[in-house]
Amino acid sequence: MAEVFYVGVDVGTASVRAALVTRGGALEATAQEPIVVKVRVRVTREGEWLHSVFCLLHCQCDPSSECHVSAL
Repeated sequence: MAEVFYVGVDVGTASVRAALVTRGGALEATAQEPIVVKVRVRVTREGEWLHSVFCLLHCQCDPSSECHVSAL
């Protein structure tokens, strides 16, 4: 039978942390990655945030784009 693992993810204001835990609660591995904000987006109206996310995803999927999104 395959071993079961659980992944815990914590997205904070300065970093993203993850932990890999066995079914019995033993910590197998951890990882941490800083969140680096390169572009500030000021949201003034409801719905602008979602529109901004879609724009970023569109840029990421366009091979000719200079925009590279590694995490949202």
